Amino acid sequence: MKDEINTLRDKVTDLQCRSMKQNLIFHGIANESRFENTEEKLRNFLYYELGIEDHIEFGNVHRFGRHERGKDRPIVARFLYQSDLLYVKQNAYKLRGSCYSVREQFPQAVEDRRKILYPIMKRHKEAGDTVKLVRDRLYINNRPYVEPRLSDSGAYHNASLVDSPSERRHRLSDAYSDITDVDTPLDDQHDTYSSVARRGSRFRSLAG
Repeated sequence: MKDEINTLRDKVTDLQCRSMKQNLIFHGIANESRFENTEEKLRNFLYYELGIEDHIEFGNVHRFGRHERGKDRPIVARFLYQSDLLYVKQNAYKLRGSCYSVREQFPQAVEDRRKILYPIMKRHKEAGDTVKLVRDRLYINNRPYVEPRLSDSGAYHNASLVDSPSERRHRLSDAYSDITDVDTPLDDQHDTYSSVARRGSRFRSLAG
């Protein structure tokens, strides 16, 4: 019964991830007001803070979360095209040291897991390893990272990198999965997305 519940929970989380795949969350965009044009405000942010002049196609743009006095809620934007989303993320490194941040949207269960993995990822990157965080799975030098686990004796086994046949299949599948599944903290985004090619000629200038 417990396994069935866990399987169902995993399926729900996966569906939530798929529904959020085209979303980015923008923090720090100030001056929220009741009648603001949120999409226009986001476009101005992209132009002035990220230097993006191309016309981005959005499905929906709005603020979300609980209202708190004196605080501006984040903005979530749904992108119609993956290339638009990647292009914005490619330029997110320009926000380093500012009050702004950009990140992908994930369900809370995935967010909680990623918070645990961030310091581990940072430590391995500083050690010179190649790291990649795919949703809530961490890969170090292209091998899945497995957290320490509690044994029957109460002692923790050491963390390890596994590469069993099943893990290898998952790893290869993830390696060829859509690049929008790949995310890192803001300070690492430039390294991750710098190789993404600039988009084609279908984009129009904001002045157009």
